[in-house]
Order: sequence, then C-alpha cells, then structure tokens
Amino acid sequence: KKTLFDAKIYLSIKFMDFQLFQSINNLAGKNIWLDSFMIFCAEYLIFGLFLILIFLLFTIKEKKEKIQLIILSLSSTVLAWLLNHLISLIYFRPRPFATHHNINLLIQHNQDKSFPSDHTAIAFALGLSIYLFNKKLGILALICALLIAFARIFCGLHYPLDILGGIIVAIMVVWGTWKIIK
Repeated sequence: KKTLFDAKIYLSIKFMDFQLFQSINNLAGKNIWLDSFMIFCAEYLIFGLFLILIFLLFTIKEKKEKIQLIILSLSSTVLAWLLNHLISLIYFRPRPFATHHNINLLIQHNQDKSFPSDHTAIAFALGLSIYLFNKKLGILALICALLIAFARIFCGLHYPLDILGGIIVAIMVVWGTWKIIK
C-alpha cells in the first residue's frame, strides 16, 4: 500500500512540475523582445553576477573581509557545481526537450542532465555570497539569480523542480561554507 501511495505522490509532483513548466515555457515564441531578453538572462546574465562580485571586492576596504568574500563565493560556486554533478550520478533526469514534444526551445543545448540546474545553483551561490557582504548589491544579485532561474524554464532547458533543486543546493553550500569561514 505504501509504495502505491508513494508512487501516486511522485507522479502527482512530476505532473504538477510539467504543468508549471508548460505554463512558463508556453510564454516563449510569442514576442521577439521577451524571447531575446530571456535568452540573454538564461545564457549571459550569470556573468553579470561575477561583475557585481568584482565591483563588491573593489568597494570592501577590509582585507580580511575581501578574503572571506573570495573564499565564500568561489568555493560555494565550485562546491555547488560539484554537488550538482554528484546528485545527477544518483538521479539522472533528462532535459524537458529530450523527453517531450512541442517544447519552445530557444537555446540549443546538449541532452545532458537537467536536475539540479547548474546555472541556478551557481547564480544563487554567487547571489547569496554577495548578499552576506552587502545587502543592497545582494538583492540586485538575487534578482539576477531569479531571472536566470526563470529564464532557464522559459527557454525550455529546465523543469521548475530542477530550479528548486539548484536553489536548495546553493543555500546548503553557502550556509555550510559561511559557517566554516566565520
């Protein structure tokens, strides 16, 4: 009985995930300006987070604080990426365009793993790291991270649960690294 119940819950969650994916992805292909903005966010906005990080490094006066920011941001991004790849070895989920028809795919991509989202994990690792050192720039960085995450769904590259997985990985890694550094 329990396994049947678990299977129903799993299928319900997967169905809701796909329905939310479709709701967001169906917005693509209707407006060239919106599509272009989302493609930019999905592929290139992550570099803006590195620029915010560099700007923050130049504004911090205390050497110890600069070193902490460098250690936190770089180790968090690397650890988030590594943890994502370990997770994908345990649970491989194909990308939406690999398993479904009628996906509005705005960016060509390899048919590699979808869960958890690397772009999202790295973007939130950077955004949260920046936030811990400067709230105003951190809010800007987290808005950028949210745009990146949303755009990855919009462009047909990830399901919403892939995004949520990337955010959770980033939070865990930044929190753990921050505890070690402090």
